[in-house]
Amino acid sequence: MIVKIGGLIEQFLAWFSTERAKIKAQAADIEAKLTKQNLSPLPAKTTAHLLSKIDELPSHPAHIKAVQSKLQEALTQWKSDPDAPNSLVVLTSPIEDIEAILKETIEAQKEKIPEVKSLPNEARSLRCSAPKTTLKGKLELSRPSQFQVLVVIPDLSWCFLRCAEGLEGIEYLQEKILDDRERFWLIGCNNWTWKYLNRVCNLSAYLEQTLPLPTLRDIELKEWLLEVSETIDFDFADNRDDRNDKSEIEVDNEENWTSKSEQRYYSHLANISLGMSSVAAKLWVKSLCVLESDEESTNSDTASKSFILQKAVLPELPTLTKDDRYLLYSTSLHGNMSLSELALSLGEPESTVRAQVQFLWRSGVIECKQGTISLNPIYYPRVRTNLDNNQFLVGGL
Repeated sequence: MIVKIGGLIEQFLAWFSTERAKIKAQAADIEAKLTKQNLSPLPAKTTAHLLSKIDELPSHPAHIKAVQSKLQEALTQWKSDPDAPNSLVVLTSPIEDIEAILKETIEAQKEKIPEVKSLPNEARSLRCSAPKTTLKGKLELSRPSQFQVLVVIPDLSWCFLRCAEGLEGIEYLQEKILDDRERFWLIGCNNWTWKYLNRVCNLSAYLEQTLPLPTLRDIELKEWLLEVSETIDFDFADNRDDRNDKSEIEVDNEENWTSKSEQRYYSHLANISLGMSSVAAKLWVKSLCVLESDEESTNSDTASKSFILQKAVLPELPTLTKDDRYLLYSTSLHGNMSLSELALSLGEPESTVRAQVQFLWRSGVIECKQGTISLNPIYYPRVRTNLDNNQFLVGGL
């Protein structure tokens, strides 16, 4: 028996040695191919152009359709049943543009909704001063002219600030929605905000009807990006030798795909982006590379270059301190914030917060645009995992 076991061990070791050599050879072959291809990052001008085109894309039709369907169902019940909920909260991730989604939904449904009152965008800039007064003044909720008024709060984060007395606006909305049955309230909210407000003021007891927006599948991401991807001629990198790709699936609807490489790419993209369009869009641009010949330089005209779409890869996070995590949590809780709002939320001097912001901005983790600070969507999956692992109150995707 001992001889037999010894023989089996020897056979296993020989097999393992052979397989390890094969894997090393495959890895070396892949590395050699990439080196031979001479891949370079996209020129900054091309990257900026593609990101600008993506910013112009409408919200994904799957999200608009989901909100339209649920809103019509909720409105019908509200009009016919006095005990039906008079509100609908649409939940999404902190990096998705819930304001745009609700705006496009209302625009498509305007013929079915006689009267709409929406909280204007400038309300967000007043959330750290007097949120209750701001809501009263901006909504101007006089007695409705008919029993078909839709009040829209595009983003619930505009109505509070995570600081002392920062919940006055939320408390006002709770009372107003509960007492005012003559209006229906459509409210956008990110999952982190929703979980936080549920913890501190039991918000779901007042706003009981919610709609989490669906995550997007591979084909939905491809079709949404098509308007931009068709503006640049590229080939898909062949990643068939990548044994670490957990998203590999069989091609089931071949009419949707031009090749297995295409579906392999978008299947992996949907997986690592968590099915979020804002993350997927940034990853798509980041995975585009320039394939140059030895004579070409990275600064030459892009029209003469070939482009390769490599497998999408999430960027690594820098080492985060506890203070960095609180900053990222507070920023994501509100979608975007000014430096003064962020400092007030964190209870720190602006000079201290500015230094933190500078580090995270240089690392690429946050974006600073037009005086506001927000999380860079491409880092969202890793930031969410990091905060979740460190016991922060992050909810849903």
